[in-house]
Amino acid sequence: MCEEVFMEKKEDNISGSPKKPSNNLVGGKKPKIQQFGSLITGLALESSDMDMAVTNLFLPDREKMVESLDIFAENLRKWELI
Repeated sequence: MCEEVFMEKKEDNISGSPKKPSNNLVGGKKPKIQQFGSLITGLALESSDMDMAVTNLFLPDREKMVESLDIFAENLRKWELI
């Protein structure tokens, strides 16, 4: 899901050249979702939330961050787990 949200899409690439990583990546690594908190430690209750972070990502300004997080939230809503 992170690649879909935070990396340049092939159809957005006007030149037709191979898909390139977005400038938003840190060290050329693909973004990943990492869980932390009670779900990982095994202390979660049925009513617990899911703590997660997106890593390997650089968002240069607030506007880009909000735009990316809105798209990320839309994609999370599609998960049956959420």
